[in-house]
Amino acid sequence: MIRPSVKRHSAPRSGAGWFLLLLVPALLLPSSTAQGESSSGQDENSLSRLVQLVIASDENAQQDFSWIALSELAAAYERVYQSSGGEVLKEKRARDKLISWRSGTQRYISELHALLERLPGSVELQIQAGEAGPPVIIIDGRPVVISGPEIGSSMLMEKRITDIYCALYDCGELSGKADRPSAVSAG
Repeated sequence: MIRPSVKRHSAPRSGAGWFLLLLVPALLLPSSTAQGESSSGQDENSLSRLVQLVIASDENAQQDFSWIALSELAAAYERVYQSSGGEVLKEKRARDKLISWRSGTQRYISELHALLERLPGSVELQIQAGEAGPPVIIIDGRPVVISGPEIGSSMLMEKRITDIYCALYDCGELSGKADRPSAVSAG
């Protein structure tokens, strides 16, 4: 398997481009949550196929994919972190475990946000397709496994990553429809 490494030395992308990346998830939220996790078997491999497509793409596409995937990963952990805040546990051992988990989760969320802040600048970026597991994004030597905190919700996160990326880029190869319109023209 070829694992290209892309060394970024360009200036950060324009504010309008990043604004678009922030806007697309908000537009897709109602459709993604309405469909829930009742995805077909086709969706199970769509992230793996998308990663293969992205690896063969240019630096901007790889950077956009990485930003989308890290943003969705951070959001998934933030949702679980927030929902765990209201738990009331009676046993001390369970409370201590929850406190420790929340502390570690908060640190991980902070690390993801730090990577997101560095991503638009000059970073060494590598995307690897997981042969038997989830994809890995390596930013300046720091690997991040694209796998959410909840087993049941990982398919929803993967679908959101795919939907957002494919709203910006032509992903016709994923569905076998090469003529699918995309939000970003190749011109």
